[in-house]
Amino acid sequence: MTLAITCDYADYPYAVIKALLRAGTGVMAEPFDLRLDRLTVGHRSAALRPSHAVPLLNALQKRIAAGMNAAGIALRPGWSFSPHQTLFYRDGRPEQRPVEGFGWHVDRFMLVCSHVGRTHHETLATWQLKGSGQYSLF
Repeated sequence: MTLAITCDYADYPYAVIKALLRAGTGVMAEPFDLRLDRLTVGHRSAALRPSHAVPLLNALQKRIAAGMNAAGIALRPGWSFSPHQTLFYRDGRPEQRPVEGFGWHVDRFMLVCSHVGRTHHETLATWQLKGSGQYSLF
């Protein structure tokens, strides 16, 4: 699931990656459970989405975007966060329906470099979600 995305770069963006690595280190967010249980089929693709808002997912995404902004790295112009997992691309009639779907406990996020046009993705870093670092006695 893409939480933030930059512009595409013709050459490997070493300086951008260094800034994103620093930004990712500063992101603090709580782990959470996520379930993708709504199938949406559009004119061009099919995707699984959560059937309801997931506040902790939205908070994580906002913290990542804020970290990028603070590091001087802009989100791709025109991009907005829409939580989904693309299943496939196709042409056809749009539809939506609930499905059993699948879920998992989200306890980390990653920085992934997508080598444009090469169908190759490189994991550059992984960060654990640990929340605010405050602990309760109860």
